[in-house]
Amino acid sequence: MQGQGDVEDMGNREAAEQGRGTGPGRSRLFVAVLGVPRFLVDGKPVSFRSRKAEGLLVRLCLTGDGRLSREMAANLFWQDSSEHHSRSSLRQTLLILRRALEDAGFDGLDSDKMNIRLDLGRVTMDLEELGIEGGEVPARLLIEKRLSERLFEGGEMLAEPFHNWLRLRRQQFHDQLRGLLEPMVRLDSGNWKRMEQAAVALLNLDPTHEPACRAFITARAVQGDYTGALRAYEDLWNVLEDEFDTQPSNETQSLIVDIKLGKFSDWLRRERMRLAEDAAQRAPAATAGVRVAGERPAAAVQHVNPVIVVDQILQITEADQDIRLAKVFRHDLISRLVRFREWSVADEVTEELSRSAAPIYRVSISAMRAERSVSYSVTVKNSRTNAYVWGRNSAVDIGELFARQSMLVAEIAMAMNVNISAERLANMSRIPDASLDQYDRLLMGQRLHYTWKIEDSHQAEAILARLIEDNPRFGPAYSSLAQIINSRHIVFPGQAQTTETLERSAGLARMALALDPFDSRGYLCAAWTLALQRRFEQAEAQHRQALELNDNDPWTALSAAHGLAYYGHRKEALAIAYRHRENGLLTSPLHWSYFVGITCLCGDHAASIAAFRYLSDGYLGVEAWYVAALALTGEKDEARAQALHLKQRVTDRWVLRQPPDDADIARWIGNCFPISSPRTWDEIHEGLSSAGIVLPADLAPEGASRP
Repeated sequence: MQGQGDVEDMGNREAAEQGRGTGPGRSRLFVAVLGVPRFLVDGKPVSFRSRKAEGLLVRLCLTGDGRLSREMAANLFWQDSSEHHSRSSLRQTLLILRRALEDAGFDGLDSDKMNIRLDLGRVTMDLEELGIEGGEVPARLLIEKRLSERLFEGGEMLAEPFHNWLRLRRQQFHDQLRGLLEPMVRLDSGNWKRMEQAAVALLNLDPTHEPACRAFITARAVQGDYTGALRAYEDLWNVLEDEFDTQPSNETQSLIVDIKLGKFSDWLRRERMRLAEDAAQRAPAATAGVRVAGERPAAAVQHVNPVIVVDQILQITEADQDIRLAKVFRHDLISRLVRFREWSVADEVTEELSRSAAPIYRVSISAMRAERSVSYSVTVKNSRTNAYVWGRNSAVDIGELFARQSMLVAEIAMAMNVNISAERLANMSRIPDASLDQYDRLLMGQRLHYTWKIEDSHQAEAILARLIEDNPRFGPAYSSLAQIINSRHIVFPGQAQTTETLERSAGLARMALALDPFDSRGYLCAAWTLALQRRFEQAEAQHRQALELNDNDPWTALSAAHGLAYYGHRKEALAIAYRHRENGLLTSPLHWSYFVGITCLCGDHAASIAAFRYLSDGYLGVEAWYVAALALTGEKDEARAQALHLKQRVTDRWVLRQPPDDADIARWIGNCFPISSPRTWDEIHEGLSSAGIVLPADLAPEGASRP
């Protein structure tokens, strides 16, 4: 077996081979980001006298196009400095990078007043060596432990924003490797050697990955190495018990029992039969793709993630305190479930969701409180078959209630045949250090803001501000308060959005992400703050980060798609909106509000008009989309009538003493919509203008022809 030194020597040889230039001025840069970073130009080491210079270069290497705006780069390392200091520091860092690279013969780094660019066509990275080619698992994955955690080792010391970005990149890298390796550990893959190698690689990445452990045990048992199989099980048991206070699943324990009883061949036969039955059940879908000559090929059958609906908790008593406890318990469970992209969480089972192909699971909870303890029962029911697939009765002290939630998430996942390793569950379902009272205050603040009363919104702000003072480590309080600040001018027409309030919101969003950089909804909060500040490039980056974290959460995906629609990415935004509609995941007025806005912004005005019927009241801005869509489809009279109705509703809700005129209403609408795409602005401007609502010229993005 190769040792660590052999791997490093191999990496150096490959770096030298890959880094040889192809002619004058065409030197190549090799970047090793796994472990302590190394940089070579044409095989010769290059050093920088600045760790931030290394971090900036790695950040450029890991972008899709090698481009980064100066503003984003400055915020990555000098977010808390003045604008003058951050720009000056960035110039100095770029100078260090450029001089060192050019002295070594590499001239692929360039910049102008707005952007920094790296010619990725002349860059090779060690990450490229980890691709699965010819079914072979790369040697490095078989040797090194937790390789994904060693991406740009030491980079976490540079600056908090960079550290947050790095943590996300490490998680994404980890998920990419899992995606490559997990299909190779399936029992029906038929290649025992490859299965064993893939299992070793997965266990090196995550020692709690049970399917990988079962695959390794199976591969060793097939080869007659029962001792090695049992040793692997013992290792899994120890790490689960020591680090996560849990045990291997029943499926894994049953395999070990059969091995110890000499019945491994029976277990293997049963597993093969089960896999064959599963394949037979999928066969009708597969044969749907068979066609006769001349027919258009059918679309490939796509995997559809399961959908979870958490019912309202059934309480045995009706005491106010018990009702509050039930609401907090349900809210906390949902907030954990929405963090995983293996499923979607819906508010209810709508007609559209019932017609979709998605498996639907209903989680029902009943609870009874007795002094300082809670007894509760949880069941998971497959709504397609009406079969109960899992259930549990528990009694816990109230103080331990939230600590049990991550285990409940794991059990729900198991009931749906979705594997989540203990380590990933712990990372993605962190328990905020907050009391029941603090959770209750969080929900109260969120609820008060959406009573549509300005005094309640200010009370909500005060509640959340005090909550942050009482518990500065409670991340959801920061993001909830930022959401209130961001949306107040939209919910309450006439309420001004100022530079100061947006700066406050930006600070709250940054703190929320610093406390929990894996919260996709926290990135949405940061993105909308940046969009309202007209910092569109950074806003788009945050919206895309939210999508990368979890594009199966309807709120995350639709909110991010709405942002992309504002920025002019029509095809991409529409694809997200249509996918959620087709999968039946538009299950709340908020979802339909996003859908109306996305389709209107992206030019599908007929879909926008049709979707508006799902809304009866709420966010007035949605009516502006409806007005524009009507006008742009030729329904001018209806658009004007609807515009008059909208103006009256805005006037009725106006929070200032002086009633608004048409110009005030148009400015309010324009301030609700942070549009950066000139084409989109022109279309919306045309539609609203023809209905009698003329958006102010000073809000038009640069390049718009209808200011």
